[in-house]
Amino acid sequence: MLHRKVAGPLTVHKEEAPWYEERCRTLKKLLLVGVAFVGSCLVGALFVGGLLALALASFRSYQRSKGQRLLRKRKEYPYQTELQSVVNALMTTEEIQKDERESRIDYNLTTDAPEKE
Repeated sequence: MLHRKVAGPLTVHKEEAPWYEERCRTLKKLLLVGVAFVGSCLVGALFVGGLLALALASFRSYQRSKGQRLLRKRKEYPYQTELQSVVNALMTTEEIQKDERESRIDYNLTTDAPEKE
């Protein structure tokens, strides 16, 4: 932006100095350096974060392709065997009932006679 000054019969056009070169140059330059430093730190952090995310994604992909991880041996509790035997007994009872139902259905299909219950 131009600034006009009248010096006698002549009008002098003088260009203003940029804001960072005016008075208090040191403080303004320090402010600019600080802003540049913070900006470069943010760009660096984004770059490093992107690299870490890429490395982590490739590592996890490698682990999955390598196969299932071995399961840890779980600690057995005293009631676990009893509970497992009860569950097995219930499963066998349910399986027996299911087999009986399936055999009745098979019988009905082979005889073509409706069974009354």
